[in-house]
Amino acid sequence: MLLFGFMEYAAYQIPVRIPMALQPVFPSVDLISPRGTVRSSELFGEYSLTLVDFRTSWCEWCRKSNPVFGQLLDRYAEAGFGILSVSIDKTREEWKELSREISDWPIYFDPGEAALLCKVRYIPRLILVDRHGNIVEDHLRLESLERHLEQWL
Repeated sequence: MLLFGFMEYAAYQIPVRIPMALQPVFPSVDLISPRGTVRSSELFGEYSLTLVDFRTSWCEWCRKSNPVFGQLLDRYAEAGFGILSVSIDKTREEWKELSREISDWPIYFDPGEAALLCKVRYIPRLILVDRHGNIVEDHLRLESLERHLEQWL
């Protein structure tokens, strides 16, 4: 039996069906946490669906998403939804500043590899990842995030 994922092709926002076996996997890279280094692949098993949020400390759009993310966590956490933010700031000091603003979900520092391998060209960059590390939705917009959560959870 083939299972199908549902991804949006970013340039046209056209739904494209991709067999699960062919879906891209979130890269297993080192991320920095307040307690030390952790592999990104170790972070996905806890939730059925994890939103990976690439952001920076100076991004105003990223800050505006914080209350929305909090509401989505309240609404969908019991269904298996989690969030992890990845700071692509230049310095750890900027990441620590950003970490003080967010307390409801973890925020990690990317030394550079995750953003490079995920081809992050803009922020915020939102990616939905399943518990096995498969990317099930990419290039999400904040406005459509809840619709995608309802589809997958």
